[in-house]
Amino acid sequence: YRKVFGRDFWRYFKFTFVRNPYTRLVSAYEFLKGGGHPAWMSNQRFRDEVLSEYVDFSDFVLRWLKPRHRWPEPHFRPQHEFLELGGGLVMDFVGRVERIDDDFATVCERLGVQARLRRLNETREKHAALGTYYTSDAVERRVRDFYARDFELFGYSARPPVEPS
Repeated sequence: YRKVFGRDFWRYFKFTFVRNPYTRLVSAYEFLKGGGHPAWMSNQRFRDEVLSEYVDFSDFVLRWLKPRHRWPEPHFRPQHEFLELGGGLVMDFVGRVERIDDDFATVCERLGVQARLRRLNETREKHAALGTYYTSDAVERRVRDFYARDFELFGYSARPPVEPS
């Protein structure tokens, strides 16, 4: 957007929504394991050529999740890489998916608009509880280390969130 809008980029109110790296990683893994979006053949190729090589989520995290210069799919790329220029955050407001209603209201207030957030593209299948994905310290540590900048920049806890029972 900075390239498209040039200097005007800095005048605009820039906002984004981020997601807890622990839940985002599980969501991306399950989404792509299921074939991803049917319109994007790269999603199916990733499942067939990459994910099929791993026994489960833990195996995938421990053997595949590492820094890369080129990402075959953006789903696993750290969020800060989309939102920083020269090592600095360029967003005026960062909302969280975990509190989307309140943060969306903040964005609307800032923009001076009245809007209601519609729920589109919600996952219909029920996946296993988050805790079943993070069963070892090694997996947690790899996620913490890999997404360290996201945890720091967006203020997420270094521990996986506890789901309500």
